[in-house]
Amino acid sequence: GDAFNFPKTGDSLSVHYKAELVDGGIPIDDSYKRGQPINFILGSGHVIPGWEEVLPHMSKGEQAKIIVPPQLAYGERGFPPVVPPNAKIAYTIELLSISSAKYFEKIK
Repeated sequence: GDAFNFPKTGDSLSVHYKAELVDGGIPIDDSYKRGQPINFILGSGHVIPGWEEVLPHMSKGEQAKIIVPPQLAYGERGFPPVVPPNAKIAYTIELLSISSAKYFEKIK
């Protein structure tokens, strides 16, 4: 990454990722193949807690490989039929862009 621009809660992020089950290496999702990154507000609960924890430590353009334990992913319920209960998930995530929350604030 650029080692300068780090996201904060409330920032709008664009992230590319690949996900696979640690147990068996079964691919479960891939935004690269779809050609469409995921866009969300950091801290809004739209992504798993594991991502919410790691993304503030990544700088714009950085790619990371992480293993997310079940309690920070889909937990005991899983995400049927793709993710079984209590599954560890291996992610490759790439922080493509950050739009700072300050750009969205209303000027008074």
